[in-house]
Amino acid sequence: MVKNLFMTGLVCYLAVSSMDCTYKQENLPVRPGHVRGWQEKVFDGVHSLAELILDQSQSSESGEFGVEVVSISPYETRGSPFDRPTGPEAVLRFYRLPDHQVIQETTVFMGVRI
Repeated sequence: MVKNLFMTGLVCYLAVSSMDCTYKQENLPVRPGHVRGWQEKVFDGVHSLAELILDQSQSSESGEFGVEVVSISPYETRGSPFDRPTGPEAVLRFYRLPDHQVIQETTVFMGVRI
């Protein structure tokens, strides 16, 4: 009985450990062709100051403050059946002009409005 239990456990371990456990990064979404830039807009109760397209390490500034994309992490799927995928996220840094004093650094996830 112990031998059968041991063999069953060994077979299960080998089956799981032999699976490909590599990470796969999905492509980032397609960028829009045009955005409005630093223009205020209120839509559905959301007050927006700007609509920008920035790559990692790029920044944009208005007359009062700026925003910098610190990092971008794409959607990842994993090969193991026990791992859950991670959604895309970006770290944004907001700063005051002209002294570049950091106001806030925050991580945003897919579907989150800031």
